[in-house]
Amino acid sequence: KDPENKILVGPLFNVEYQKKLIEYTNKHPNIKKLVASDAAYKNIVYEFGLDAEPNNVFVCPSGVISKKELKKNLDEYKRENKCLVYFKKREKKDLKLVLNFLESRNIRYELFEYGKYSNKALMKAAKKSRFGVYISCVESQGFAVQELMACNLPLYVWDDLDANTRNLSRYYGKGNFSGTSVTLWSENNGKIVHNFEEFQYNFEKFLLDLDNYIPTKLVEEFLTFESFQNKLLSI
Repeated sequence: KDPENKILVGPLFNVEYQKKLIEYTNKHPNIKKLVASDAAYKNIVYEFGLDAEPNNVFVCPSGVISKKELKKNLDEYKRENKCLVYFKKREKKDLKLVLNFLESRNIRYELFEYGKYSNKALMKAAKKSRFGVYISCVESQGFAVQELMACNLPLYVWDDLDANTRNLSRYYGKGNFSGTSVTLWSENNGKIVHNFEEFQYNFEKFLLDLDNYIPTKLVEEFLTFESFQNKLLSI
């Protein structure tokens, strides 16, 4: 309650207690709400009907790697001619479409399904694979995809916007919500598509551009532990 003490809460959050937290931040301006992405900021401030004060909400994604470790990942690993497939909380038919597509092109893959792998195994595969296919649900930050980016793995992302909206509607009612499975992105990371037709149409172009992608650039700017610390200190 001391207005001289600044309190930062977030960036990850519990859906159940969002409204109560926003009430506190509105009542006590020294309490600042952190969110992990621009999409989460739009959700909290404009879309969920929480009456959040915009000046009390800050975008500040957590860091996923140190600058020292990131520099190591810039070195060329001996990458195998195979694909890493990451799947989380989407319809199984989407996964089946993707795996059948890869198999029809004789592309070897290693599947990582949410809740069924160790992070150590995922990181090892990310450093050895030629590229990754990412099929996931709406995220407030999305540590897995950002850790894959930190391994300098080019990503082909199927981001189903309709599925993202349905997922958010489960908690906040129907609305035109900003939701994405990849909350921080640039063209250096790879390619995003929004349905399976786009997936098929853009895949060959993505493969041709593999050598041009450098996902670590975005990680270095926004997702190192050092950049997270600097952002916190600036709030």
